[in-house]
Amino acid sequence: MLPKLEEIRKRRRKLGLTQKALAKIVGISQSTIAKIETGKMIPNYNLAKKIFEKLEEMEYREEEKAKDVMSSPVIFVKPEDKVEKAKELLVRHKISQMPVIEKGRVVGRVNEKLILMKNGEKCKEIMDLPYPIVNEETPVGVVKEILKREEMVVVVGKDGNIKGVITRSDLIKL
Repeated sequence: MLPKLEEIRKRRRKLGLTQKALAKIVGISQSTIAKIETGKMIPNYNLAKKIFEKLEEMEYREEEKAKDVMSSPVIFVKPEDKVEKAKELLVRHKISQMPVIEKGRVVGRVNEKLILMKNGEKCKEIMDLPYPIVNEETPVGVVKEILKREEMVVVVGKDGNIKGVITRSDLIKL
């Protein structure tokens, strides 16, 4: 379902676009945008969809990306590391969770809760499923949605290498 047509003017102005500029981006005339915004014309579904898609593209382009808010370097443990090392890193860095990384890949996660609730000598014996992974160009809005369900997101570069992590506390600072 598309947003209400009244949103077009609000979103265009918020982006600092003139009617002429938006029209050029969409590939229609400025007068068509003016008629839609004043309610003198109701566009067909495909045109309305195209306008909203272009606005959304520009909004995401303006938005901060994962690379802009991530924490780096990444504090992590390896599967073979002792749980004591994980405890020590959590305390020293004043964090509550971290990824488990093996050969440059995220293979799991450990956090205070797992350390308290599970028994095991090595991290691989207590670790949980890995955190979600996003590309460094992922808009912060998308990351926020993921963090509604997850504790952390791992950020990777175009080359697939781990660049940083984002937690809810990183977004509170915004």
